[in-house]
Amino acid sequence: MDAQFERVFTKYFRINHLTYKKTMRFLIPKLLIGEISEDFFRQEFRKMTGTEVLPPEESLWVEPYKRYHKPKKGTWQILKELKEKGMKICVLSDTIKPHYKINLESGFYNNFDEKVISCEVGLIKPDPEIHTLALKKLRLRPREVIFIDNQRKNIIASRKLGIKSFLFRTPGRLRKNLIGIGLLHK
Repeated sequence: MDAQFERVFTKYFRINHLTYKKTMRFLIPKLLIGEISEDFFRQEFRKMTGTEVLPPEESLWVEPYKRYHKPKKGTWQILKELKEKGMKICVLSDTIKPHYKINLESGFYNNFDEKVISCEVGLIKPDPEIHTLALKKLRLRPREVIFIDNQRKNIIASRKLGIKSFLFRTPGRLRKNLIGIGLLHK
């Protein structure tokens, strides 16, 4: 999970960052693929961290996500330009159920032709199977696809499958990468 969530969790539960990281490394993958419920996560989080603070009954994830999850300015414009060129756009996301629900309700996924969401398919990146599933949904071969992600390990995994991949840092850098391979023009 990102630094904003870490700050919220460590402050709220009064735990140190090392305990937070250890606990999350164990529990988050299970939550991402829908293997455990949010209630089970709460119970195990309390046991593993030794916190006396009770997790709230409402989702731990909703308010911080609504507050901090905003696409970087310029990203939607790039996707729009790619769609206008006739490209299929698929979101391949490691997402927990509360975030998935927020994204569905907000219309976030309406910007994509296909979606492969970890909590719905039971797989997380960098597992090659999640990429294979996306390829099947898109009805495309690896060499016909471009994968963009903000995690180096996911880029490495997709390249092993023969997928041209770019590490996302800023919309400006992504634009330069796509211009460099002829998908966008200056």
